[in-house]
Amino acid sequence: MSFGYQMLGFGGGGGTPTPPPVDAVLATALARYTADDIVGSNPVTEWTNSGTGGASYDFDTVVGTAANLIKLESNSAHVPGNIGDGFTTPDSAAISFTGDFTLIICMSSDSWETSDGAYYIAKAGANPNFSYYISIDPSPVDGAMRVGTTPDGTYTNQVLTESTAAIPFSNGDIGWLRVTHDLSANTMNFYTSTDARTTAPTAVSWTQLGAADVTHSTSGVADGNADLEIGGTNGLTAPINGNVYRAIGMASTDPTSTPAWDFNPADASPNVDTWTSSGAGGEVWTINGDAMVNATSYDAVYAKGSVGLETTSGTTLSDPNTVFAVAKWEEASPGSQRALFDSRSDNAKRHKSYNNGSPGPYIMSGNTDLSLAEPFVNDLNVMTYQWNGDSTSKLTVSGTGTVTGDAGSHDWDFGSLGMLYNTGGNEFYGAIYEFIVFDSALSEDDIALVQDYLETKYELANAETLLATALVHYTPADIVGTFPVTEWTNSGTGGASYDLDTVVGTAANLISVGSKAAGFPNIEGSYFSTPDTATNSVTGSIEMVCRMAGDWGNAGGILCTKYQAASATQGYSFNFDAAGTLSINFRGSGGNVSAASDASVSFSAGDVGWIRCTWNDTTDECKFYTAADEASIPSSWTQLGTTQTITSSGIVDSSNLLTVGATLRTGGGVWLGEIYRMVVYDGIGGTVAFDFNPSDAAVNASTWTSSGSSGETWT
Repeated sequence: MSFGYQMLGFGGGGGTPTPPPVDAVLATALARYTADDIVGSNPVTEWTNSGTGGASYDFDTVVGTAANLIKLESNSAHVPGNIGDGFTTPDSAAISFTGDFTLIICMSSDSWETSDGAYYIAKAGANPNFSYYISIDPSPVDGAMRVGTTPDGTYTNQVLTESTAAIPFSNGDIGWLRVTHDLSANTMNFYTSTDARTTAPTAVSWTQLGAADVTHSTSGVADGNADLEIGGTNGLTAPINGNVYRAIGMASTDPTSTPAWDFNPADASPNVDTWTSSGAGGEVWTINGDAMVNATSYDAVYAKGSVGLETTSGTTLSDPNTVFAVAKWEEASPGSQRALFDSRSDNAKRHKSYNNGSPGPYIMSGNTDLSLAEPFVNDLNVMTYQWNGDSTSKLTVSGTGTVTGDAGSHDWDFGSLGMLYNTGGNEFYGAIYEFIVFDSALSEDDIALVQDYLETKYELANAETLLATALVHYTPADIVGTFPVTEWTNSGTGGASYDLDTVVGTAANLISVGSKAAGFPNIEGSYFSTPDTATNSVTGSIEMVCRMAGDWGNAGGILCTKYQAASATQGYSFNFDAAGTLSINFRGSGGNVSAASDASVSFSAGDVGWIRCTWNDTTDECKFYTAADEASIPSSWTQLGTTQTITSSGIVDSSNLLTVGATLRTGGGVWLGEIYRMVVYDGIGGTVAFDFNPSDAAVNASTWTSSGSSGETWT
């Protein structure tokens, strides 16, 4: 046969899914570090290797200030503790509480225990635009929760109330805080919770913090025009150093009421400066300064400076090698060099990645710097480093640019992450999501696979974004018709003027091949085959079922056969005929015999349906059936016409090749259509003689092994 002529459809559909090709590539990575491999949270103590290189590639040594290496959880916001860093939304009637209110925040802090006076939630601008805030209070109770309000917008007349007990969390802990102000009762109540950060804010279980109904005497809360700030106050001064997971406010003493505003980092998207709340208020939040949102579904290792990771000892890697890093620099404009990775300790064996400050470009260097011409941006990016030891080395930063050239020819003393080699200097500030190392040069196709996988995983601009700009795009969803196809419409930006709407030539020869199907192009020599075995040499009662599509009633062909060249060893054959009838023929005890249904199938051209034939060696009865399409072999069948008779004592034990779709003979029953499944049983309801199932095949494979109990190999 000529394999190039018959087709396998590999879209969606039934059967065992074929693993994505990228999985096979990633399985060969020498070192790979993902969210699942992070050890510890506040602080992170290790990032283990899930690649083939094993534990010797674990980043198991923290260098520098250990407390500065934390886990930045998925869908969380980080405020790094600098003035001007945090999140804001403009003043509106919804956020301007003037009487009762409840404020809730879930966060972690580096200063639960140090009482640095940081502000968590604040609508508190300069006079006369101060309204309300929550902060941590260093006195009179060290570590108490403090609430401030003012009736006239001035700080002169502000009313301050503190909880009578300290917030019970340790530095780095994640916890919930709540304050509830009852204007008519002139009270403030304080609460905490250790419920999971993913708990709905209105469903949190609360514990009273200190005394209940602490006096807070005021005539009301001023309706100022200041922004609402998360992580600081009055222009994001007195900021927190920690993560915020959720914050809400409601104009009510009921913590289960509908929030008026809802700060939820899960609403954000990667690499955007603003997002719209999914809450009832629909307010717009803005990221300010070097604050950061992990808007992905994956945790990251976050370095806050003066800290990095390294392996216990160095391992020498020689060029070529390929590295992928998914990371986001915290600083929009770093004032000095920030190293993403480097060698462990050997200055003569360095592969390093850094930006060169002020803010400087992206650079890869193995003793020679290769720099992007495009300016540095602190977006979340996928960075690809192809270290080839010559002028073909290549640096690619998604969404930014690519450069090819000489990056030096050093070996690599692996390794350190988040700092320069053996110094703990020039540390990285920001989040590292994934780091992958291959000790080989990947092909450009494999690199593209990994890049697109990572860009899709972390919700960055990827192939889908690029395809959305295509002038012309034809996909399976755009095919019009099946038997025949009459048109392929354009789903690209160019519109209908680019539709392929005119069929030229023999229209009947243009068909649609379904996913997980074997296609037959009506060309002689186009078939699938498996060798003769005792299992597929049925010699008595037989049952044959097939799920197929074709030009029913207008063209016929052979479905499966061992009825090859004329000889005394011709076996069985199952066929559909041009009149829409079904037939079986084989060499029996008295020679060649056959039977055909006396009714035609009711399927239309292009329909997918099931057909079936049985012959009983004892009674000589031959029956034909049909069934509506379904993914599995039907349990209910409708007999096609009347019962026929084939008189024979068995079927010849043929040694011929078993073929599906045609015979080996010239003019041997070729046809135009597709088969999704073909199963033959030795006996009616007997054991499987063979199971032809295209969904068992892999893309671009010329052979496959049946997943059926017969386990035959198809070519």
